[in-house]
Amino acid sequence: PELRDYAILFVNGQRVGVLDRRLKQDSILLTLPGGKVKLDILVENLGRINFGPYLLKNKKGVTAGVMLDGKPVKNWTMYKLPFDQPGKPLATAKKAAPDLPVVKYGSFMLSKTGDTYLDLSKWGKGCVWINGHHLGRYWNVGPQQTIYVPGEWLKEGKNEIQVLELLKPGQQVLTGIAKPVLDLLQVE
Repeated sequence: PELRDYAILFVNGQRVGVLDRRLKQDSILLTLPGGKVKLDILVENLGRINFGPYLLKNKKGVTAGVMLDGKPVKNWTMYKLPFDQPGKPLATAKKAAPDLPVVKYGSFMLSKTGDTYLDLSKWGKGCVWINGHHLGRYWNVGPQQTIYVPGEWLKEGKNEIQVLELLKPGQQVLTGIAKPVLDLLQVE
């Protein structure tokens, strides 16, 4: 109950569902395999509110515990994703699973810098960093399909990029464009 705000659920490393506070989802029916089962819940805080009666009562994450078959799950461990050192690679798996969130790393060369935008319209949901600077979040539900990249954060020569992709780990292409896309919505 009271999940804040978005969660992707995994059973034994396989994605089994999504819970979204916007849609008033806080439970899911799971069929568990026999034997030992590992349940992982990746929870995302979608930001703080800055108005209204819940301003000081806006906890985030798993706020009231996890229930399985009506009983509280005990002795579980919570981890944060280590994004406190931008640009430092996270541990990488030898082979990415098709449904698991990923952090993608890449680089590109520039002979000249300037303000630009990244086209994320084919990506799912996540965050982007360039040269250690957090550019922001994206989500294919819109309305934002592009992220602004300040020219001051780019450099002539090699530039590094990291993308945390939660929903479409197979996506490989990220394109820079001259103008933002602000008037197109996608259907989930």
